[in-house]
Amino acid sequence: MKKIVLILIIIPLLAFSLDVEKVVSMYKQMLDEHRSGSYQDPFVRFVHENLLQLQKYRFFRRLLAGGVEKTEFAKTAGDYLFVMYQNWKEKSWEKKLANALFLAFLQSEMSGSEPSKSTLKNSPSFNSFFGDYKMYVRSNALNLLRWILAYYTGGTSTPPPVKLDLEIKNLGFSFEVKQDVPQDILALLPEDLEEKVKSAIDAVLISKDQSEYRRNVNRSASLLWKEIENRISIIQNNIADLFEKTTPKKIRLLWIRYLIYGFLLIAFRRNYQLILQLILSSEILFVWGSNTVHLNTIENMLFSSVLVFAFIFFNLLLIRKRKYGYTLFTIVFMILLFVPSYIFVRELGMDREFERSPYYDQLKSEVFEGSNSRVKEMLREMSAVSLASKEHTKQLVEHLSLAPEKFLKEGALKEFEPTPNGIFLLIDERSQFFSTSNFERRLEIAREMNTSLEDYLSKEKSRYRRYRNALESLEHLVKKISAYTSNRFVEDLEKDLKASLDRYPLITDVTFSFTGEKKNPSLKPYQTISGLKEIFWFFLLFFSALLGGKYVLIPAGATLFAALSTAINWKHLEVFVESGIFPISFETSAAHTFHMEILLIAFSTIILYRNLVKGRVKP
Repeated sequence: MKKIVLILIIIPLLAFSLDVEKVVSMYKQMLDEHRSGSYQDPFVRFVHENLLQLQKYRFFRRLLAGGVEKTEFAKTAGDYLFVMYQNWKEKSWEKKLANALFLAFLQSEMSGSEPSKSTLKNSPSFNSFFGDYKMYVRSNALNLLRWILAYYTGGTSTPPPVKLDLEIKNLGFSFEVKQDVPQDILALLPEDLEEKVKSAIDAVLISKDQSEYRRNVNRSASLLWKEIENRISIIQNNIADLFEKTTPKKIRLLWIRYLIYGFLLIAFRRNYQLILQLILSSEILFVWGSNTVHLNTIENMLFSSVLVFAFIFFNLLLIRKRKYGYTLFTIVFMILLFVPSYIFVRELGMDREFERSPYYDQLKSEVFEGSNSRVKEMLREMSAVSLASKEHTKQLVEHLSLAPEKFLKEGALKEFEPTPNGIFLLIDERSQFFSTSNFERRLEIAREMNTSLEDYLSKEKSRYRRYRNALESLEHLVKKISAYTSNRFVEDLEKDLKASLDRYPLITDVTFSFTGEKKNPSLKPYQTISGLKEIFWFFLLFFSALLGGKYVLIPAGATLFAALSTAINWKHLEVFVESGIFPISFETSAAHTFHMEILLIAFSTIILYRNLVKGRVKP
């Protein structure tokens, strides 16, 4: 049945210029190579060679520029994969499309979603392909349509590569056309082209002069192009259907466990405490054996959200009931979350492989080259402050420069004249301005000057603080970049920063140190897959301890097992980059603190001890 459906989809597509059957064949071959790990296709090999660099790019992006991106739409894995699509040169339209389909498949695999029509239509690579393809077709199709209209209205004597049973009506005007049309464009022409061209010719025949003739030919060709454009949209939609039907689906049955949990709670509601403890134990073991913690799925979001909110709620409840034993564990847990668990991970350094990858320039753009980069934002802030200071200072100078003129008018000064040696002032000692009758006038003038000075001082101090904060932030960022990136990256930063400062003449006497000590990143628990699992285990064991009862031994034992096995396997490090991106996996030589494992082992051991040795359940 599936083969019949595919045939029904492919047959109408064969009428178009793209060889869709060839596209599907290449796409399937790419999927096979992806699964087998034998990369014969150059693009598949290129993608797999750069997947690690993609992961490093996102890691460095968050390390150096933070996780918040100032873009209109939130970026997805498809946007990051699109960088590879842009940097791969391919001549064949069919191969370009197959590449786009493969990247859309990878996008769905990385995010944990099914390879569906919506996934493909949201793929930047797929949309970019059809954007480029439409431009290519439009340029050539418009030329062909102009050629046809010009030929059948006497604008050119050279016949187009499309024969129509129409009479040539020579209007006596001329029209220049490019007599070079790719063969694949001909396949996109509508079946009723002759009828539509005949109607378009009628619109051209009303031309009264050369300029009107040219306008009418161009306008009629544009109207005919709309028909072809609609056919391209049909191709796009049909290929999306084909993508969904040809891409193998993964059977995801893990959600069924929630149905089983619900059934057990209903069926054995009298032993709900045992069932709940078994559920918590199974979730602990499920998280331990899971490789889907990094996936950006609804299940993961709901699971983590419920755990976090429940954890906060129960802690607030315990504080209200003045049960501080668990609160102490919570405080220790929160502190340890921000203590690095892997110290100076050398494997996460910026190497030459990354410098040769397409993500090197992407990272540079987002860190310091792009207009929305943190470096450029800080420079704009410094420039804005300096410009505001300049304008306000100019106003103050202008205001104060009027003071001598006021004193001349009041009679306090006889003369006021700038000289090479300074300003010459001649004060009129007998002026009535100094008399007691002018106290109020003198105070009025002084108040005006004082108000301007106080306003200036207040705002200038604020501007100075803003400038210093921006400068210190920039210095800190430059120091951080210099410490965690390669020499080449730092050199590129130095060049860009100097060029940028040249465009801001008011920012002077600013120097940066680009030769700091090199460091390797350290990772906190929430930055590793094992650390994320340990966080979940703590939450689940915490709930188990609150539930109490003799069956609390089961989750405690499961947690102890999971923590010990993680501690034993600590050298295998999986770095959590961000949700929807494969974690970076490698064997590390970095030092490991084991503090999260120790916390979990201590917590579970205390529970086991109090139940097995002391026979108590509640603290």
